[in-house]
Amino acid sequence: MKEIPFPSAPGVYVIENTANGRIYVGKTVCLANRFAGHMNMLKRGSHHNKRLQADWNEFEESAFVFRVHVLAGADEIDSIERALIAENMGDGCFNWSPVGGKAMVGGAFVKSQITLPKSAVRGIRVRAAMADKSIYDYVREILTEHMKKIDAAGEVKA
Repeated sequence: MKEIPFPSAPGVYVIENTANGRIYVGKTVCLANRFAGHMNMLKRGSHHNKRLQADWNEFEESAFVFRVHVLAGADEIDSIERALIAENMGDGCFNWSPVGGKAMVGGAFVKSQITLPKSAVRGIRVRAAMADKSIYDYVREILTEHMKKIDAAGEVKA
């Protein structure tokens, strides 16, 4: 990945694997810090996105490009990121969540996560196995179908 100076400004960014075209979409209030964080995690082999890490390990750093998609205010980046993920959701996108890694709640960034009861996780494992898919692929397929019903503003389409 090229060492390009990134602004210490809020924006939406894309990490692209140029070997296969897959992208990771993210947002941040400081692009320079976020770029450094991604680089550090990827080089250490500890990135939170396991598919991105696996591609990094397979194709190596030279296959990746980190680019600023848009500079925008902190109050705008959440909706821009969601729209870009929704537009690219599927096999060509490392993101599995249609709302990205964090969401704006009351003006503060909070980590997006879904906590499921153990019985629900067991059910997902069983249904994924019955469909002959990994849990990751099974859940991603479900989320992709649901994303088709949600617009960029997070509203359910009629």
